[in-house]
Amino acid sequence: MNRNAITTALILTLSACGGSGGSSSSSNSSSNNTQSPAITVSAVYIDACGNESGATDAALIIHNSDYSNKQVIKADTAGKMSYSSNNATETVSLVMRGEFQVDGIKPIALTTYINQPVIDMGKITYRTSDKSACNCQQANLTVNVPSRAADIGNAEFDGQVNQPSVSNHQGFSTAYEVEQCAKVGGEMPLISSHIDFNSPNESFAALFPNINQKDSAEAVIQGSPVNIISADSTRQVAAFIDGDYHLRNFAFRESDSVYSYPIDQIEFYSLDAYNFEDLDYIPNVDSAYMLTAASTRTSNINQTFDLPRVSMDYTELLSILVSDTGSYSLSNSSTFDYMTVSVTGSNPSGAILDWYMYAPTSGNVPKIENIDLSEFISDSDLSARVENLSMGVGARGYDGISSYDDFLRSKVDRKLQDFSQEKWANADLVSFRMRTSVIGMSSIASSITNSMAVNRVDKNNVELKTAKKSVPSLELIKQELMSER
Repeated sequence: MNRNAITTALILTLSACGGSGGSSSSSNSSSNNTQSPAITVSAVYIDACGNESGATDAALIIHNSDYSNKQVIKADTAGKMSYSSNNATETVSLVMRGEFQVDGIKPIALTTYINQPVIDMGKITYRTSDKSACNCQQANLTVNVPSRAADIGNAEFDGQVNQPSVSNHQGFSTAYEVEQCAKVGGEMPLISSHIDFNSPNESFAALFPNINQKDSAEAVIQGSPVNIISADSTRQVAAFIDGDYHLRNFAFRESDSVYSYPIDQIEFYSLDAYNFEDLDYIPNVDSAYMLTAASTRTSNINQTFDLPRVSMDYTELLSILVSDTGSYSLSNSSTFDYMTVSVTGSNPSGAILDWYMYAPTSGNVPKIENIDLSEFISDSDLSARVENLSMGVGARGYDGISSYDDFLRSKVDRKLQDFSQEKWANADLVSFRMRTSVIGMSSIASSITNSMAVNRVDKNNVELKTAKKSVPSLELIKQELMSER
């Protein structure tokens, strides 16, 4: 890997498929059968309504110390894989496939675990948009707000399969072609809506258990402001109901409020104080941003929440990928339990390769160019189809987790409702992400490196152009804050 060139390294992630010369081997057996202990994992696809099926096309790659392939283990008919090892840890990658072809080929979802303990990794899920085995229904939903009949509010909807278009009017809001899907014979999942108003600040909520039976509702559940102390005005509150987050509301200014709602079904709340910086000055990069957040989950919403964020500059995360020494160490390592690196190669038809890596907060920069995916996707397919790259580096830490190893062991079969437990309830997050076109990529490496050097030299110069605070899309913020990977 060229340690001075972030983009060269990331392109190698894509183009080195079959070019590493590693000692890749393939096996149709799901187990070595003779040794123990073993790394075991079950790969499962989950469709749009929660049906689960074994990922029979999944594979587990066991890596050598240089990240070349030591062995490739194919999933059995239940999506299970196993590898016996006398080592305490192994570096492994799990390969899963999308359910639909993108631009004529099956996409790849690749997750790499550095120094994975030799244990049962549990069930690893991949969510798809497949609705073929679901009972789905669609309707236009109208929410009336009698308390603010003369005012126009801003409506948001949670719990539906699709992202509907919403129009706001005096006293009501309408969401068009909202889709609700359930397992055949099962109950429809809840859809929730809240409408926020200004002057004065108020919020009102309504629930839709079954949109085929009820497509309009009176928003009479009034929200109560939640008191979050933070250095930033940007805050988020979400209510956890029936296995999903609902009533997610945001404040982008100090004068705005975030709300809780008196609804018996709410199991706990998720609260975040965050800062979003739009990094529009990195040369030859289409878009980039830095997000830092402090989070807590609680069932006691009637209190004051102090959520100070960790301070970190994006250049520290970026420098991990351009390390000159071949090693890295994240500052505030006592705050964070693990770091992540992600790369998505896509074109207008969708993502072709979605790669995600878990790693310790310090160590040697992985030689990701040696990972061999040639038996899953060819170099020619990637180079011909990938037009854009989205690249990210992040770190997350939980008060109840003591180390990277503890995190990997504790996350086995973790569910969303588990985040209300003391171990996971309080967290810190930093995330840097950039997006650029593949065209002209060879010139970006030096441009980014030079940009980083300028920032290091002139950081104290008040006239230097700095990141600007902006209001990002709600979907982007939801994805970052609620991903919980």
